[in-house]
Amino acid sequence: MSVAPDFLSAFADAVAVRIGRDLPKLRSCEAIAGELDEAELSRVGLAAPAVLVAVLGARQAAEPAYPLAEYRLAVAAFAVTRNAGALAGMTAGLAISQHLMTILPEADFGLPDCGPARSVAWRSLVTKETRKLGVHLSVVSWEQPVVLRAASGPVLVPPEVYYSRAPEIGSAHEGDYSLLVPEDAP
Repeated sequence: MSVAPDFLSAFADAVAVRIGRDLPKLRSCEAIAGELDEAELSRVGLAAPAVLVAVLGARQAAEPAYPLAEYRLAVAAFAVTRNAGALAGMTAGLAISQHLMTILPEADFGLPDCGPARSVAWRSLVTKETRKLGVHLSVVSWEQPVVLRAASGPVLVPPEVYYSRAPEIGSAHEGDYSLLVPEDAP
């Protein structure tokens, strides 16, 4: 089993589509490569309000989930707003970030190779430079468990479940247990 070779870019696009659907008043909601900082922001000249989604890295899960090799993606959604009034950029940016923090926990974005998002965090990226640009910039980041390939090696836990009404444990009582067979088993 393996996922599509373009899974990482398709994942970022799927996240952007979901966010754009939830926040239809955004002028831009798209996937980008890498971090977003004030230098990149001024170079891009982005139409705000916007959300930019990036996969920033990945690491293999510490506990293998055999028979699958699970990874944790480091994902970020950058919220960009511009000042239209005294606090308009900050207010809009915080509202977007708050919305992201409510939809992201447990989200799998409808992708079969994704587990539920976890460890959602928010951070302000406002600096002197972003203030000079009249921009409010913040990031909502999270970990997304994904399966990128089948793991090598044996399945460690046999896919069988045994049951008993009054179970006693130990090899002397193995005959007291019955194999649970799913109704749709062949």
